[in-house]
Amino acid sequence: KVASGAGCVAWDTVLVTVGNLTAKISGDVEICEGEKTQLLASGGSKYSWSPSVGLNNTSIPNPIASPTVTTIYKVLVSNGNCLDSAFVKITINPKPIADAGADQTPCKGEIIELGVKPQDQDNNTYSWQLTTGLSNPLISNPIVTPNTTTEYIVTVVSGAGCVARDTVLVTVNPSNERSFTLIPSVISIIPG
Repeated sequence: KVASGAGCVAWDTVLVTVGNLTAKISGDVEICEGEKTQLLASGGSKYSWSPSVGLNNTSIPNPIASPTVTTIYKVLVSNGNCLDSAFVKITINPKPIADAGADQTPCKGEIIELGVKPQDQDNNTYSWQLTTGLSNPLISNPIVTPNTTTEYIVTVVSGAGCVARDTVLVTVNPSNERSFTLIPSVISIIPG
């Protein structure tokens, strides 16, 4: 309502529309070191993710994230008039250590130990492939008496489900006999 000094009155109306926007985002996720995951946001027409480290694209609703450390990502969602934000946490679980041990060259029938005893990896599970002759294919350091050259593979799974593998080559000598060469090739024994 506007009134002039002469007493004239004028009326006008304005319609104010209040926008409503809610940013929606996929839930927190745990991934293994070196893996990636897809994030998903919705609720608007424009998206802006931060930090940009580890994201393949910061301006789409569904970027691929491959962070190297646990990271909290923020997304700003807008529809041109309104703006909202949401957060998602990606937790990085370390891969376990898989160590099948150094390559070995035992004699046929010799008892050897594969792998190594783990340190501070109590929640890991172990599985050896080519189990023939292994004392226990479900431990980190089984005993074996190989008869032929064999490559053994250990798979380690952490409590968080992360997987690591390692191999060891056991090259078996065909027999326990050793050969010697005497130099000089002729030995004379003089009776005394």
